[in-house]
Amino acid sequence: MKKLVKKILGLTLSVAMVATSVNVSSIAVKADGYKETGEQLASGTNVTLNSGTYYLNSNVQYEPASTGSSGLTIASGATVKIYLNGHSI
Repeated sequence: MKKLVKKILGLTLSVAMVATSVNVSSIAVKADGYKETGEQLASGTNVTLNSGTYYLNSNVQYEPASTGSSGLTIASGATVKIYLNGHSI
C-alpha cells in the first residue's frame, strides 16, 4: 500500500512540475479577411520567394528538385508576407 501511495504522489508531483513549467498564455489571432494583395502563389518545384507580399486562393504544394532542395525557399535576407486566406501550403 505504501508503494502505491508513493507512486501516486510521485506521479502527481511530476505532473504538477510539468504543468507549472509550460507557458499556457493565450495569443489572440485576428483574421483580416480574404486578401488578394501582392503576387498569387501557385504550386511548383524548387520555388524561391523574394521580398514581397503573396497570397493563396487555393491550397498549394511545393516539390523539391532532384538536387534535394526543400521545394519552397525564402531568399536570404528577404522579408515575406503570405496571406493564406484559409488555405495551406
